[in-house]
Amino acid sequence: MAELQHMSEALHRGLWRYLGTNKMVTMRRNVIDVRDEIENEVRRGGYRQMLSGSKREGFRMITSDIDVMYWPTDHKLISKSSQATHYEATNNTLIMMESEHSPPGFVLLRLLSDSRRPDVSLACIKMNDKLYMSSCLHQNIMRLVNKNSSSHGPCVSIEAGDFECDQAYCFKSDFWPIQASSWIKRCFEHGWPSKITLCNIVKNGCHVVAIGHKSSSYESIEWRISFSQAEHKHIFLESLPISMLRFA
Repeated sequence: MAELQHMSEALHRGLWRYLGTNKMVTMRRNVIDVRDEIENEVRRGGYRQMLSGSKREGFRMITSDIDVMYWPTDHKLISKSSQATHYEATNNTLIMMESEHSPPGFVLLRLLSDSRRPDVSLACIKMNDKLYMSSCLHQNIMRLVNKNSSSHGPCVSIEAGDFECDQAYCFKSDFWPIQASSWIKRCFEHGWPSKITLCNIVKNGCHVVAIGHKSSSYESIEWRISFSQAEHKHIFLESLPISMLRFA
């Protein structure tokens, strides 16, 4: 037992050395949150950004990557028609998230109104007299926009000095996805995370990133639901390890 305790203490000191102390990690997270808010306030072009990955969580390792999510503020994702009333139609492009034909965690994006953004309009295809945005086409467009880049999952990968920067050009829903509603129920049943944290996560919605399910017949036009923002709030607000959000 004494030997095991010694190994645990040594491991703890090692993690502090390579990852940083609890205080240092928390301070880094706070700095990143403030930086994101400042950059989003001065950013032009109607986009917001969110740093994710290991750097977002406050860790500093030799292999730490840089992951950034970008999304247009005038494109609103909804899961049901009633949610459209929350937005001014003349200033926003409304997009319906359809999950009937996709595996859990994936959706199709059907445009309900025209988009003035070339990266969106050029990525659209017509199917059953409806207009859908192709994740494959959209990622190819963004890869061409970013010279000397390559595809890396749902991201456009760019060399940034000694680091590799993965940029995910995504879209945001201000509403929690219907597919993950059972997760809310499980949280109440288990009493964790706290109600304050749970409400904070749910009210901030989710994102969708440009990648489809490999075994789906709609892979080229599917988008994967991303809970990166929810995971960050879990870690930041609860300061406890979490398992990935999963679907029932």
